[in-house]
Amino acid sequence: MKIRRSAVLVCMLAAAAEAYAPQFTSNGTAIRRTDAANVKLMVNQAVAPGMLNSQGSVMIQTGSDPAAALQAAANAWSSAPASIVKFAPIETTPAVNNPDDDRSVIVFLDSPENRSVIGSALAVTDIVFLSDGKIVETDILFNPAETFSTNLTPKTFDLQSVAIHEMGHALGANHSNILAATMFQATPPQSNSQVRLSADDIAFLSEFYPAPAAAEAYGTLSGKVTFAGGGPVQGAMLVATDPTTGVTIGGFSAAADGAYSIKVPHGAYLLYAEPADGPVFPGNLYLPDEKVNFGFQTSFYGGLAAPQLVDVTGSQATADLQVTPGAAAFDIQLLGTGSAAGSGDARISTGVSVLTAGRPVDLILSGPGLEGPVTQDMVRLLGPGLAIRPDSIRIDTRISINGVRPLRLTIDVGGRTEPAVGSVVVIRNGAAVALSGSLLIQPPRQP
Repeated sequence: MKIRRSAVLVCMLAAAAEAYAPQFTSNGTAIRRTDAANVKLMVNQAVAPGMLNSQGSVMIQTGSDPAAALQAAANAWSSAPASIVKFAPIETTPAVNNPDDDRSVIVFLDSPENRSVIGSALAVTDIVFLSDGKIVETDILFNPAETFSTNLTPKTFDLQSVAIHEMGHALGANHSNILAATMFQATPPQSNSQVRLSADDIAFLSEFYPAPAAAEAYGTLSGKVTFAGGGPVQGAMLVATDPTTGVTIGGFSAAADGAYSIKVPHGAYLLYAEPADGPVFPGNLYLPDEKVNFGFQTSFYGGLAAPQLVDVTGSQATADLQVTPGAAAFDIQLLGTGSAAGSGDARISTGVSVLTAGRPVDLILSGPGLEGPVTQDMVRLLGPGLAIRPDSIRIDTRISINGVRPLRLTIDVGGRTEPAVGSVVVIRNGAAVALSGSLLIQPPRQP
């Protein structure tokens, strides 16, 4: 029997996504491709710069190169290390999205049916699979009501970023709870921060489409998540982050017994669990709310006061986590950046904030309960080369976000030649909240 499912990427507008596990069938079988070494996607021959929707609005910005962007997205998955995944060169076809023709086609087709399927999403991957989990077709539908480009034109969405995300769904990948991951559930306009696969995305490939090298490069980190008073924690979001390298990988605890198992590159990891209460919610991960526990605080392996590193230099490592029941009395709902040691300016987003290596910047945190007195030890940055300037944490009285004065701090960002991921943790009165993978550290652009 063929089963059809739609996986979506949503629009994330800047103000003024088991994380790397696959999707599953109803009986718990992971959906996956048997043609992973030669994935054939085609693009409808009508896709071209300047093409219009039925209302006369531009779908692909003039001056863009959609063919190159689509192929670059496929190449990113094909070139990932420790994986057998290879996309064939993308060819054109007169075919459109038809879930019954066993052809995987990329379309910018404006029809009532497509608009109904896509809704408000930027794009949808229409996945057809068998009851045993075998993927047989994956049509990718771009929203005809949006405008895409390949040159970051203002008020457009980066076509390559959207395509690489949807191709991840075509491989069976779920959304990620790591904000800097390609498979995070949303992307902002005029941003291409998701065109490079993160360690979290690559871990998915190494787990479900491994090359022989994966066995030497990765270890398995596993254990159980339980409440301090006893009982398993269902659907806890797990985060393993190597503070030296910035490798950050997510996972989830099982609904039955709170168990988890995730693949990570060899290293030493801080491990913590956090509730799926925003910006990642169970619905973003195709999980029903009734299968997820929300009533606990972000909790670290080894305790909040002195977290312990988990050594995953071998093939297996075990770390059981106990979480503190009850929600924290504060939260980080928005994160942004501003000029170093400044005030009154802010670039706020509900997703990842991009930092430039070697350049200081202000971080701006907004949310309920963050407006009170702050001290240097209340904020932890998990990531390589990130240092909070002494005595720089303050309330920015010149900004109000949703009626709240945000927390502001100056950080120095170390130089580096490769991208890295960082996370933000806020601690107050013995409780913690986190935005996992919310910082993407990029090397400076070459002139």
